[in-house]
Amino acid sequence: MTEQISPEDQGPLFQVVSGNPSDEELAALTALLTVVRRGRGRPHAPVNSAIAGGWRSHWHLVRHAVLQGHGAWRSTARR
Repeated sequence: MTEQISPEDQGPLFQVVSGNPSDEELAALTALLTVVRRGRGRPHAPVNSAIAGGWRSHWHLVRHAVLQGHGAWRSTARR
């Protein structure tokens, strides 16, 4: 069972570090951040970090077939 976190337990969503915004400006900023956050969806970590990217990815270890014939070395370098 997942544990529900109440809004009081999460802490502030953002903090004003400079200036003195009015209540209306804070409400507008809160609404804007809520819309942007909902539009992006829920962020998640890659399911398998080994295939997610980077130098440890499987596709870095896979070689292309070695071609034979005149100029084959040039065509393998272009892939």
